[in-house]
Amino acid sequence: MPPKTREDATGDSKRPQVWMLRDGQLVAIPVTTGVTDGIMTEITGGGVEPGMPLAVDAMSADR
Repeated sequence: MPPKTREDATGDSKRPQVWMLRDGQLVAIPVTTGVTDGIMTEITGGGVEPGMPLAVDAMSADR
């Protein structure tokens, strides 16, 4: 079962990260962030490549 929160996955709630699906499981990818407008945030470093599919939202089973 994937972690429910970022803290569950990494133990660090301050480190920026994004999520990708690998072998049916969500995997956290640490990133370096740049400018943001509060809705969109620039990713300036880390393990993310252009065009890489990322999880942008999650739903619980009871929704």
